[in-house]
Amino acid sequence: MASVSFRQGLGLACCGRRLSLRQVAGTLCILLLPLLAGCQGDSIIAQVGNQSINVGRYYDTLENLTQADFSNAPDLQAGPLALLYLIRETAIQQLAQQKGFVPADDFIDRILEYQREKDPNLDDNIRRGLIPENQLKKQLTLFYEILAIGADTDHVDEAKLKQMYDREKSQLDLPERFVARMLLVKNEQDGIETLNRLKATGNFAAEAQREHDAAPFDGEEVTLSAQQVQQQQPQLYNALEKLSPGQFADAPIPLKQPGSPTPLYVLVQLTHKMPAKPMSYEQVRPLLVEQYLQQAFPQYQLHFYQVLTDYLKGLLAQNKIIIYNQRYAGIVLVRLNQILSQPPSMPNAPVPSQSVPTPQAPRSSAPPQNGP
Repeated sequence: MASVSFRQGLGLACCGRRLSLRQVAGTLCILLLPLLAGCQGDSIIAQVGNQSINVGRYYDTLENLTQADFSNAPDLQAGPLALLYLIRETAIQQLAQQKGFVPADDFIDRILEYQREKDPNLDDNIRRGLIPENQLKKQLTLFYEILAIGADTDHVDEAKLKQMYDREKSQLDLPERFVARMLLVKNEQDGIETLNRLKATGNFAAEAQREHDAAPFDGEEVTLSAQQVQQQQPQLYNALEKLSPGQFADAPIPLKQPGSPTPLYVLVQLTHKMPAKPMSYEQVRPLLVEQYLQQAFPQYQLHFYQVLTDYLKGLLAQNKIIIYNQRYAGIVLVRLNQILSQPPSMPNAPVPSQSVPTPQAPRSSAPPQNGP
């Protein structure tokens, strides 16, 4: 059978509400500590092979460290951690370039477009600025490079991909979605009073401030999978299904709270409905490609680790990993050698969350735990 390259403008889908190559690697996470500077005005902070890492890229990595990045090495500060990530990231890019596995920009754009349509929470998080789109694209690129390096190919059997599409099409099509505004209220009586004001003014922001509400229950638009709403919050589904665009539900809607018999109440306005959308083979090919490679090369992670480890060891042996920040140079190189001498740890990839937002506490100003 003929095989074709990923590099047809299509690509690989990556799952996860907050995607992280660091979670895929699982070897560099540490406990969150204050970010430290110390670049002392240097324009170049490190060198990996023939590629320089500048201070701007270093600070960008520092700023994007998250709580998920800090668990296994409480003795490390954030500065050395960021440099370890950058060394690893740069080495992956160099390996991908050597093997010709670097995806084009439009390749990544198509991946993200499908993921945003498929996962309403992801789309809402990007629109709200909770997930920087440029960082997401960067991580998608690295994920694709890791898979292609681990499989040692970016070619797939097109006939088998089309068979997968015919077999799984119903799971790949986009479900019906609701776009709505929701506001958390104290109780039914408070909800009725607030609803009357909202109908008169339409000012969700003022009412959200009055109620001390936070996303996704602050009146900003959220996109919800109709299927997920029906399964998790049937009363909300029944209300949304009957509304016309711009119409409010007549009364506060009770939402189930996990582990509590007492519901919480939200006001709901439907913005519009997005009908179910069949997806063509070309539109979902990125997801099929990822699934194909993971099935065809189930040991791709182990192979990737071995290739990356050998490459980094070679760079170290040739003194081609240089840290110009003297404050961190010894720490980073010692830890890098320790990491390379350890067997890989490979957690399961994160699963995208498409759950319906559910408030977790009656009057908390923090975002609900199950929210976007």
